[in-house]
Amino acid sequence: AALAVSPNGLSNISTRGLVLTGDNVMIGGFIIEGTVPKTGLIRGRGPSMSGAPFSIPGTLANPFLQIFSGQTLIAQNNDWQSSDPVCANAGFTCGAPAEISATGLDPCRPNPGQSVPPPGCAQEAAILITLPPGGYTAMESGVGGATGIGLIEVFEVDGGASPSKLINISTRGRVNSGDNVMIGGF
Repeated sequence: AALAVSPNGLSNISTRGLVLTGDNVMIGGFIIEGTVPKTGLIRGRGPSMSGAPFSIPGTLANPFLQIFSGQTLIAQNNDWQSSDPVCANAGFTCGAPAEISATGLDPCRPNPGQSVPPPGCAQEAAILITLPPGGYTAMESGVGGATGIGLIEVFEVDGGASPSKLINISTRGRVNSGDNVMIGGF
């Protein structure tokens, strides 16, 4: 069955902010409420925001995304078209790059206002994962200790197939001024 963004309720939550190193990486917490697992796509973005129509200066060149359940690392990704064994080893189901593309939300899809894939889209991080209800943490950092403006996004991609819902995101990160303020989206 093809995956589709949920037609009802909160289907996407995101936070854009400055991604630094150590205790100043960007950390997004999200909650799935309900009684059954929910499939979501979590993206850690940076370079694709540097081109039109966004043209954000100083984006994170190569995001690294990790997903935690409590203190346990359950999934991670560097470049979205590569798979990582952490997810299966932690007992979770993660989608392959072809399944990420099938959501219509892969990082190389042109953004609104673009006619070509965004710049640096192959370096973006993305994890398609089925999670039981509960709280989770997405941590975005830069490969090799790089810093810059990043974006953590969580999408519901199983449409109305699951009665469970994405209900919350909270983000911890450095808040500066100008282009380095923190911006939440839903």
